[in-house]
Amino acid sequence: MITDTDGEIHADFSFLTAASVLFDAVYIPDGLGLSVLADSDEVNEFLNDAYKHCKVIGADGRAEAVLSAASFASKITNEDKGIVIAKEAGTEKFAADFIAAMGKHRFWEREPNLYN
Repeated sequence: MITDTDGEIHADFSFLTAASVLFDAVYIPDGLGLSVLADSDEVNEFLNDAYKHCKVIGADGRAEAVLSAASFASKITNEDKGIVIAKEAGTEKFAADFIAAMGKHRFWEREPNLYN
C-alpha cells in the first residue's frame, strides 16, 4: 500500500518487484521522499532499463531530481520526446504530452545515444 494525503493506494508492483520492460511507460510523480528514490541504485537501474528500451519516461514537479540522478541523465536532449518533464506538478499540459508520447509507444531515435 502507498499512503498519500487522500488515503491508501494499492500497488501491484514496485521497482523492487518488477522490471521496467513489463510496462509501456514510467511515470515518476511529484511528492515526498524523492531524494530517497534519487539515491536508490534499484530505481536508477529500473529507469536505465526503461531508457535503454526506448520507453516513455515522465517526471512531474520535483520528481525531475530522480531523473537527474539516473545514469542516462547526461544523454537527455530536448529532441527526445520520450522524456516528458514538467517543472510544475499536476498540469494538464504534462498529462497531454505524456499521453501523446505513450501513443508513440517507443522512441527508437534514442538508440544511437545508448552506446556513446
